[in-house]
Amino acid sequence: YQGAVFPFLDGFEAGLIPIRLDQQAAILFVGGSNRGWASRGSKPFTFERVKWTGKTPFEIQTMTTNRDGFTLNFTEPVDPATATDPKNYSMDAFTYILQAEYGSPEMDQSTPVITTAIVSPDQKSVRLKIDNLVRGHVHHLDANGVKSSTGNSLWHPEAWYTLNEIPK
Repeated sequence: YQGAVFPFLDGFEAGLIPIRLDQQAAILFVGGSNRGWASRGSKPFTFERVKWTGKTPFEIQTMTTNRDGFTLNFTEPVDPATATDPKNYSMDAFTYILQAEYGSPEMDQSTPVITTAIVSPDQKSVRLKIDNLVRGHVHHLDANGVKSSTGNSLWHPEAWYTLNEIPK
């Protein structure tokens, strides 16, 4: 199994446990607790609502692997000038110790190099060519310099991809 994870919403008053959408998919109901682990937030328990505004933010929608890098799909067209510049991306990779005890420090760290960024004709995806992908490692991407065609910054510029197998 492999794939990408992206940050969720911030600012909740306790660690998130159950999440549920209403029937119209307009309101997200979130329960929270700080029992049992070091959660963020200031309250021991919460029940919060997030209302959908109807506007999709500029985000990395998906991240998929290729034999020589990753493809990023965005929620709106990118600005080709920022999206084709490899300096607007950075990546590091690491793994964890597989052990019976809970948790592990990040181990075997490396820095894959993003050499090329190619924007698709519809400007909604970017193919990153990367030297030194590491099988069995988590690849942390930061795309902080990428802007949308309308000048918006990414709401969440980071992604983490667990790369267990590199496609042939």
